[in-house]
Amino acid sequence: MIPKILKPEYTIKSAWLICFLLAWLTTGTALAQQTVRVIILPFKIYAQADLSYLQSQIPEAIKTQLEQEGAQVLVIDQESIDSRGLQIDKLDVIREIGLETGTDYTLWGSLTWIGQNFSLDVQLLAATPDERPQAFSVEGEGIENLPGTLSDLVEELSLKLFQREKIWEVRIKGHDRIEEDAIRRVLKLKTGDVLSAKDISDEIKAVYKMGYFDDIRVEVQTVPQGKIITYIV
Repeated sequence: MIPKILKPEYTIKSAWLICFLLAWLTTGTALAQQTVRVIILPFKIYAQADLSYLQSQIPEAIKTQLEQEGAQVLVIDQESIDSRGLQIDKLDVIREIGLETGTDYTLWGSLTWIGQNFSLDVQLLAATPDERPQAFSVEGEGIENLPGTLSDLVEELSLKLFQREKIWEVRIKGHDRIEEDAIRRVLKLKTGDVLSAKDISDEIKAVYKMGYFDDIRVEVQTVPQGKIITYIV
């Protein structure tokens, strides 16, 4: 439970901040390294059938997956929000929650279900002043596909939260001594993969092992769609 807030309209009192931080420090997550901290607010459910149980299950599922990625996550339930009179449909309230509790990101959203089709829509707000929320959305069909679709959504969220970027294109230059296809056969990174320094290092080693090149350089270019990786051999 969140401690009592004396002025529920917009201000989050320090008592909540202290309790929040104490709870977070006792989650068992190591604080020795820089960690992304996220608060997840209650999700809204729009459906003819009674799917109210998903209001808590969706945030908990997101929490589990983000924690596996290394984030520190706290889920605030609807009962706590209601009991304190907070209006989390107001952006300034959401921003206040994030700023006063020292989180890096505040996350909230909704599930809309029509027939067998559903849409998951999420807003992610960074703690930077005047930052605007970033929207994420996925669609699916059938209750059995909800977990997988939710997992896809969290994967996209992770790219933003952990400042990861996807590879848009892999290029090879200077391959006069051998066909490009032969080089590509030893490269594992491809369009859509998440870029990491370790993977690039592994790729360079793999090309060296071919025995055709004395020098290999890698250039990384940023484009709106992601990263262009160019191997210069």
